[in-house]
Amino acid sequence: MAERQAKNQRSHDEMIRNLVRNLGAKGFTDIRASHIEEYEGSRPEKISMKGVPQEYVPDIFAVKDGIRYLFEVETPDSIGGANAAEEFMVLAAQAMEEDNYLYVVVPDECRAAAEFMIRKLDFTRRPETFILTVGQ
Repeated sequence: MAERQAKNQRSHDEMIRNLVRNLGAKGFTDIRASHIEEYEGSRPEKISMKGVPQEYVPDIFAVKDGIRYLFEVETPDSIGGANAAEEFMVLAAQAMEEDNYLYVVVPDECRAAAEFMIRKLDFTRRPETFILTVGQ
């Protein structure tokens, strides 16, 4: 779990709530979310990668038209955090391996940092990996 200032943690959790509502309105099913009380009993599953001791839980998991989607929400103080690069690597590898889509969701001002992180990890930005920015 990323280390965030209290203000950014609230923003992070609110982005998750808004995204969950939007996904539901757009016909996504089997929506599971981390960090918000409303989904306490329905959390995404942990994802691991051979050679990486840490397991990661995406912020949101959802399904639409038989395709599985992972969403990872980052804030200005977590996008460059110690575990962010490894977490992106694990989630992206799982998305590529299982033909899932991965969205990295960040505030508008973090788009460049998210793009840098993906380039730094040196994996191809396949159509299955996206950066989605949201206005704050």
